Amino acid sequence: MSKHIVMPVVILVTICVIVGGLLAITNGLTADKIAQNEIEKTAKLISELLPETDKVNQIESENAQRYQCLDESGEEIGQVVVLSSKGYGGDISVMVGFTADQTVAGIRILSSNETPGLGQKAGEPEFYEQYADKKVKSFIVVKSKPDSDEEISAISGATITSKAVTEAVNNAIAIISGEDAA
Repeated sequence: MSKHIVMPVVILVTICVIVGGLLAITNGLTADKIAQNEIEKTAKLISELLPETDKVNQIESENAQRYQCLDESGEEIGQVVVLSSKGYGGDISVMVGFTADQTVAGIRILSSNETPGLGQKAGEPEFYEQYADKKVKSFIVVKSKPDSDEEISAISGATITSKAVTEAVNNAIAIISGEDAA
């Protein structure tokens, strides 16, 4: 082999090894902080859905992340379920809070890749507050003004997103009510 080919290859491999090592070190130094930020974000959203929460215990679940929420006296005030469903732009991660009597306290969209100006509206209070303070077996999406607690008005131009969020909420209801093997 020619010296003109070997030398650039050796230099490139050396640079790749050094950069890869630096990235590994950076990841090692920041992993705990990233995990702590995620815990703090989850705790903040849980307290938005169930403000009386003083302590959170994770519950084993195969199908979702599930948390038991306790007040300062140790009494269960509700549960929170985090799961995803397939939207127009990919998975939509949804947090659903429930009071102790299995009423939906509210929902929050944790992440989505939905279309800006359309599907992203699922993360706005005008849409997600439709689920709050309702105790139903399941929700359905309608394209008109809701006539009952079970009906959720679709986001105009983003019916797929509306149905995906509603599917996630309905799956959370099934988990909480014990109809889903979680």
